[in-house]
Amino acid sequence: MSPPNCRYCGLLTPEQLEDSLESTTCHRCGISQAELIRNGQSLEICGEEFMYDPIAQTRVLQTITLCPDCHEAEHLDDQGRHVPCQVRARWAREGLI
Repeated sequence: MSPPNCRYCGLLTPEQLEDSLESTTCHRCGISQAELIRNGQSLEICGEEFMYDPIAQTRVLQTITLCPDCHEAEHLDDQGRHVPCQVRARWAREGLI
């Protein structure tokens, strides 16, 4: 399960979390759940922006599974600081905020 410093996990129901963990590889690097388990780790849940409506100012997030290293990288801003919201971290990396 994802660490508590990821805000996306708080938006999901237990059923959605369970369904999301059916994936067997990291969405970014492709490492398998079996390889992570051998290293004492497991896949974690995060969200990836699928669509943003600038008029309504809403975003649609899709659930993805990430290894702990990729999950941490998703939450780093342009200064290398952790940001609980992965979308804001990405916006900082891309110079959008």
